[in-house]
Amino acid sequence: MAPQFRRPAQLSEDLMETIPGDQDVAYNAELANLSAWALLPGPSPFAGSPQERERIVELVHTEGVDVIAESWVRSPEESLAGTLWRGFLFYEWLRRFPEDAFARFNRAREVLMARGVNVDEKLADTYSLEDLHTCWGSIFSGEWGEQPVAKVLLDSAHILNIIGQVSPEWIGEDDHPLATAVTRRDEALLQTSRELLEASKRSVRGVLN
Repeated sequence: MAPQFRRPAQLSEDLMETIPGDQDVAYNAELANLSAWALLPGPSPFAGSPQERERIVELVHTEGVDVIAESWVRSPEESLAGTLWRGFLFYEWLRRFPEDAFARFNRAREVLMARGVNVDEKLADTYSLEDLHTCWGSIFSGEWGEQPVAKVLLDSAHILNIIGQVSPEWIGEDDHPLATAVTRRDEALLQTSRELLEASKRSVRGVLN
């Protein structure tokens, strides 16, 4: 299924000159990798100068993360760029459709508690939806700092798993603003949960590239 996500604003020539690689923003593997790593502190396994990282972060500050996020769409799920694409979709769901996200979480909690699952105990050490919205917002503004990203990935996976156990579908309509290949696939919430869980494990091992 072709992604139906809203395309980012077109980059001006001046802005494009700050980004290495060709000018196909819809999919540029170099841009995907560089931009993903630019949002997190520490050394990058991909070529890219500190100046390029600074320019990408400045671009995010001035234009918003949307302008680079679509470069992640076709990135492999095991890559950092593919992981950030999934995190971006989760973040946008919380940001743009909080009523849906919170209602579905609360409903899932009620159903699972009625089945004898102590959801509150399972999530005792897990960031709340509000916390995760804040964490992902910091990541996508380039202001995450030095703390490990693994916990954000792990806790996002736990939350999506709770919702997905009751209602595994994520986005139900092709014309929804967040309809993409990731959000429209079968059992999208459970699949995304598993992918973020694996990404968290790779992050801990230092192999989330």
